[in-house]
Amino acid sequence: FYRRAFAEMRAVPGVQEIGAAAVIPLTGNNWTAPFERPEQPVAPGERPPEVGWQQASNGYFKSLQIPLVAGRLFDDRDHDKAPQVVIVSEAIQKRFFPNESAVGKRVKQGDDQFEIVGVVGNIRRAGLRDEPRADMYFPFERFQPGQTTLFVRTSSDPEKSLTALETAIARIEPNAFISETQTLAHVATESERVTRVVLWLLGVFAATSLVLTAIG
Repeated sequence: FYRRAFAEMRAVPGVQEIGAAAVIPLTGNNWTAPFERPEQPVAPGERPPEVGWQQASNGYFKSLQIPLVAGRLFDDRDHDKAPQVVIVSEAIQKRFFPNESAVGKRVKQGDDQFEIVGVVGNIRRAGLRDEPRADMYFPFERFQPGQTTLFVRTSSDPEKSLTALETAIARIEPNAFISETQTLAHVATESERVTRVVLWLLGVFAATSLVLTAIG
């Protein structure tokens, strides 16, 4: 389905890149997973450090212009019969592989091991004011989540391409349900707005505390 839908959507005038992922950056996502190198197991009774994770396709990195630093992105090789692979961010390279290349190394996830095939640039995953974090990416090409976000980069106003994109999807699957559409500019604005509200509330609580202290 996705292979056919992406082909139809790429044929829409102005579409440059299409990708897919489980969650949208800048929306407060804080999913984490343990990060452990098989050759450096954690001590008994200890837990491996946590890093962020995301399911993402080849086109996700291209649509969001997340640069490939080393190795490769996911592609058709990463199907459900192939060896398991993962992509890591520069923050993981710096933290866990400071004096060596992460590409070709392995990561332990439960009883499975994943080969690192690429290193990509860091992103602010949770919010605009969030510091770039250490992130792992699992291939959308292998594990399709039940609910998917499509990321489309266009050469002009993306909202003008929306109807044509929805029509392209409907040609493949008339019953496909699109729950929401928005631009990343809107997502970024909302991220900034939430941050301002939180800072305002902190200011109110601080002022209230000061008043109570003065009265007390």
